[in-house]
Amino acid sequence: MRIFAQAGPLRAEISNIAADKSISHRAAIFSLLAEGTSKISNYLAAEDTLNTLKIVELLGASVQRVEGEILITPPEVIKEPNVPLDCGNSGTAMRLFMGFLAGREGFFVLCGDRYLSERPMRRVADPLCKVGAKIYGRAGGEKAP
Repeated sequence: MRIFAQAGPLRAEISNIAADKSISHRAAIFSLLAEGTSKISNYLAAEDTLNTLKIVELLGASVQRVEGEILITPPEVIKEPNVPLDCGNSGTAMRLFMGFLAGREGFFVLCGDRYLSERPMRRVADPLCKVGAKIYGRAGGEKAP
């Protein structure tokens, strides 16, 4: 894999995207990396994606719902929450947050419902551990916490 870093900040607008669970998760999480407020239109209002917004808030972001849009203002520094970050039944959210939080200072506990708790997570955790993350899962690291 080759990664090329842009020399300056990225400013972009992507429009006319249908409401989609995968894109909604990513848009909310990417907003935590932004400088300034991100405006998300057509954010899918489903249980999994609403859990993602709750996690974004627990990490210190301001989340506002204004006229059918989601406005997310990231914190200056990601906050260590005092409660577990509940991904519900979303493997996508858990895997994306594992990667996002792996490089952050703090202690973060990701959890999910009984079905998500049985899903494999080692394929995400192992590469992150190889670059210094400390990730602990059930069943010897095979499953989610």
